[in-house]
Amino acid sequence: MRIPWMLRPAAACFCLSLGNPTLPVQAGDPYLDMLEEEAQVLELMKSAERLDASAQANVPGITGQNATRAVLDAGMSHEQFGAALKTYFVGTYMLYGKLSEEQRDAVYTHYQRDGQIMEIRRAIAEHL
Repeated sequence: MRIPWMLRPAAACFCLSLGNPTLPVQAGDPYLDMLEEEAQVLELMKSAERLDASAQANVPGITGQNATRAVLDAGMSHEQFGAALKTYFVGTYMLYGKLSEEQRDAVYTHYQRDGQIMEIRRAIAEHL
């Protein structure tokens, strides 16, 4: 059976799709590695948010109706900030604990500008 010339590219694609459905990937591809790292960070942030939401019931000093819109009170010291994360935002604190001292200082500085927990999580994720 002859395939008309204008259908040949489509027929070739169809035949190729029946073979190996995945494209070969070179080991150590920097772009794919970067995408994988970003996906892992996003998954960590989702996990942190779920843990935070479950631990946020009856939290004094925190405003907002859920872990996404919660705002930490302004004016806490570095130690108080870490303690508030540990007590009320367990998941976020777990990510915060993975950071170096310098990175924690940068997150604390970010908190001083914006106390929204979602923004604090983003600042942490930037340093992971």
